[in-house]
Amino acid sequence: MVFLSAHELLFLSGFLEADNTHYYFLEMLYPSRKITRMVGHLIVTDHLVTKSFINIYFRGQGLGRLLYLHALEDLGSLSTDFNMASDKAIKMWKFLTEHLEHDYSNGILTVWPNEKGYKSILCPQKI
Repeated sequence: MVFLSAHELLFLSGFLEADNTHYYFLEMLYPSRKITRMVGHLIVTDHLVTKSFINIYFRGQGLGRLLYLHALEDLGSLSTDFNMASDKAIKMWKFLTEHLEHDYSNGILTVWPNEKGYKSILCPQKI
């Protein structure tokens, strides 16, 4: 597992207009060595997440959450075909539905920000 204390995260994105596909990449910058390392990526077509991946060395640190939130902030909403989602993706989507507005119909789950925006996800309240 790689810890984030002395590193910076880079969010990169691209758009392919022909099929309305957005590409989101998350990379770790190691300033002292002047290199980057791929953390993960997310591919979204017409607001539907078609692929997501987080490098095994970076899992369990909330970086997938940051990647989804980055795409959500850019697009305004995200959807998934819940029947096709992996177990790890289902865990992420369940987390998102606990904190965001959502709708589930015809096997498609859609999430979007509520009146609190992303505050409840990025800065959970202490009990």
